[in-house]
Amino acid sequence: MLKEGFFDEHWGAGWPNLREIEACMLDPVRREAYFKAGRDGGSFFAKGLHGTEGLTPESGRISSALYLSLSPGLGASLQYNRWDVRQQKLLVFVSRGDLSRLGEFVRSFHGTPLSVGLFISFEDGFRAVKEFIETEGEQPTSIEWIDAETLPPETFPDP
Repeated sequence: MLKEGFFDEHWGAGWPNLREIEACMLDPVRREAYFKAGRDGGSFFAKGLHGTEGLTPESGRISSALYLSLSPGLGASLQYNRWDVRQQKLLVFVSRGDLSRLGEFVRSFHGTPLSVGLFISFEDGFRAVKEFIETEGEQPTSIEWIDAETLPPETFPDP
């Protein structure tokens, strides 16, 4: 399976060390330094789950991705994507936060609008990232997810 990760100082093949992710997310001093360095998230990719690495997406390769956005006052927002070969469809799930706040937005350091209603605690966010890495790209079960298709379109405005 091909693994790629982009978080803090790790950019490329393999996944970053879990201790580094944990420090950035759970230690307030390290987290503040992470934000001051202009960082506010990461992404993790698994291509070829369940022994499908030799296949193409069209012929059955299973791939997943976990996207992480962090906000100093809100916590973590996650998005899990998985290519479903049976349906030839990208499945997209987002972390379930306080859904009464879906219409409120913060901007990432890159200017992307993020729905406040999809943020969860840093602790819960770290558990989900850890589970994704430990289960080799499977969708974490340690947090609640929402199928992105079921949310109002204004939840994901154009940047």
